[in-house]
Amino acid sequence: MRAILTTLALAGLLVGVFDPSPALAAPGICVESLSLGITSGSISEPQVSGDLIVWSQARPDPNRPGRVLGSDIWALHLASGRQEQLTTSGWASRPSVSGNMIAWLDFRHGYYEIYALDVKDRREIPVATGPGPNRSEPRISGSYVIWPEARGSRQEVYVHDLATGRTFPVSERQDPQGTDRWAPDVSGDVVVWLEQPYDRSRSDVFARNLKTGEEFRVSTSGTAGAFPRVSSDYVVWPDLGPGRVPHLFAFDLASRRQFTVGDARTPSQGSQEISGSVVAWTEFSDRPSAFPLVGKENDLLGFDLATGEEFTIALGGRPKGSPAISGDLVIWPEAIPQPNPGTPDRPWQTEFLAARLVRTREGRPLDFPIPNGHFYTQANGYALGAGERGYAIVDDAKARMWSEFHRLGGVDALGYPSSRRFDLDGFTVQLAQGALLQWRPERGEVFLANVFEMFERKGLDDALYALGVPRPISDDGSGVDFERARQVRLGWLTNEAIKAKYLANPNPTAISRWGLEDSIRLYGLPMSKPERFGPFITQRFQRVALQLWVEKVPGMPAPGTVVRVLGGDLMQNFGPVPRDATLLQFPSG
Repeated sequence: MRAILTTLALAGLLVGVFDPSPALAAPGICVESLSLGITSGSISEPQVSGDLIVWSQARPDPNRPGRVLGSDIWALHLASGRQEQLTTSGWASRPSVSGNMIAWLDFRHGYYEIYALDVKDRREIPVATGPGPNRSEPRISGSYVIWPEARGSRQEVYVHDLATGRTFPVSERQDPQGTDRWAPDVSGDVVVWLEQPYDRSRSDVFARNLKTGEEFRVSTSGTAGAFPRVSSDYVVWPDLGPGRVPHLFAFDLASRRQFTVGDARTPSQGSQEISGSVVAWTEFSDRPSAFPLVGKENDLLGFDLATGEEFTIALGGRPKGSPAISGDLVIWPEAIPQPNPGTPDRPWQTEFLAARLVRTREGRPLDFPIPNGHFYTQANGYALGAGERGYAIVDDAKARMWSEFHRLGGVDALGYPSSRRFDLDGFTVQLAQGALLQWRPERGEVFLANVFEMFERKGLDDALYALGVPRPISDDGSGVDFERARQVRLGWLTNEAIKAKYLANPNPTAISRWGLEDSIRLYGLPMSKPERFGPFITQRFQRVALQLWVEKVPGMPAPGTVVRVLGGDLMQNFGPVPRDATLLQFPSG
């Protein structure tokens, strides 16, 4: 067992927490973040199939800021990175994709119609056209396109087979008093939908196998919610239950067994999608959002129905929209709130994010020796155990980074290496999560760079204060007398727990003697007095910031614990770190 640095966020501040964790990767699903490069104030409704991502993109009205002139369907081909516009009607929305086929809702004639398109040959296929019924969001799988439409006071789900041109209602059951069927989904030969009797006394999920014609009830509670989803052998849907708070349930089509998804005690699950046995959904937390109009943060979570494993895809931060999933790829929209959102000059922006779900190999080491050093994967930006790339820290003719990293306490004191080497202000440096390692050739050893002084010079004190780091005291009353400044600033060590952490030997096994001068050389002098920020107290030094937790907060360090603010990670966020320095390495180089 060893200490592994876990990154936690509270009000955006990164802190180092050391929890016992295995040095070998455990089997299961890990998450690798991907960059799509799709950000706009006019994109929505992303869907994915294989390496094809489609979405609706509005056309801004140049004469009326903040208004749109309709929308069309666009696509990104992940393999090539090519984006293209797929429709030209100007009124296309609600896309669905399966392989190379898309289906969408179109208002080109002043009423809603359903069309399909073969992306390869650009052949447009009318599916359900003409005036009359009020059609809504279609779904496509293989040759089947399904959609709900309202005729009078009733809603019915219809199926169109692209292979035969035949259109028919999804259910052969007829209720003379009227039954509403809506919110359909399709996967292969199986269609699911939500069904309510005329009196709205209950709401259940039903399914039909289009190949065999068998139709059957999936849910039995009478409180099923929208929107049921189906993939492969499973159906998943939110059930409102007695408290009318949605929780996800799943149904195994092979065994006809129903079970809960994720933690049965967790409320407010929804916006679910499924591919194979993996479900992705959004879930509101109890954490207040940093964006006033949002209220609570929401998380993006996943669950493998085959193994019972729950995992995090994206935690907190910006507001998240409904995910889409295909195979091992998950995509979702995140809102980028602007000042005065929704006004013509500052609209909301949306970014599409993506993650690859990686099944880790049991027993693969997370870090391991390499010639003249060590290789770490833990700070590669993926979930723990995912990905084979990371960062090497080595000794060579230019600098003995590995030996000095180990001497100064290694991972337990400094966190994991989080960059390659690079040059900064005439020194060879390398980032760890908790500090910037600076090789000093005249001393033949590593010093920690004055990163919090760098932040001050860059004018970042207000930004750091918002994250729980005190502003520096620029005038300590010492004039130009260094010895007086040293005495005054050391006098600011008034919190006993933070003072004890500051004075402690970071690695007694490697350093036999340690005193005040060593602490000053390692951490620098205090730049502030201890200051209370909600559940913790922080004191800023030249090279680190130390944080004492005084209140119990779920998921945060226990009261009485002193942890290091991750100055290295803050430096990656605020700079200056060259982009090339953060490129991941393979163990072979």
